[in-house]
Amino acid sequence: MTETAQELDVEVPDEAAPENGAVEAPATPAATAVATTKAPLPEGIVSPIQARNHLVTKGLAPATLKPQQMYGFVKSPGKANPFPVKHYDADGSVHDEPQISEHGVTTSRPGVELAKIETWWAAHEQAKVDRNNAKLAKIAADKAKAEAAAAGTPPADGTATPEVAPAADGEAVEAE
Repeated sequence: MTETAQELDVEVPDEAAPENGAVEAPATPAATAVATTKAPLPEGIVSPIQARNHLVTKGLAPATLKPQQMYGFVKSPGKANPFPVKHYDADGSVHDEPQISEHGVTTSRPGVELAKIETWWAAHEQAKVDRNNAKLAKIAADKAKAEAAAAGTPPADGTATPEVAPAADGEAVEAE
């Protein structure tokens, strides 16, 4: 029992296949999607990616700085030296936080003042150096303290542990 296209209610294109045998690819959703427009940023304000490119071009940041890292700064700006990001919407309003519609769609876009990004980057890099130096100093101090304890001499920082002497009744008493 063979069924025809009409019996199955299937559309059959009237056009014949191209002579060269090429088959036309169906349109993809990305190709047919409507292009979304971003709210324009004010003069002197750039996107985080443009800020990254500026830092790399000027030699202030390594070329290995990934765009995702810049958006990480946007999402978590920090406390001591916060990333200088503001969020701009289509109306030209400036906000400290991203603006989200009732449908869960972000309606603003992050922007950074180009004049502030170099200063922020220098302070950010200096803070990393300072944290690293503090860690190294703590490691050195802990090592010196451990060596002094192993040698039986009090540490140089004056944090000697008190000596404990047994009392006559068997309880430990701090020696003075």
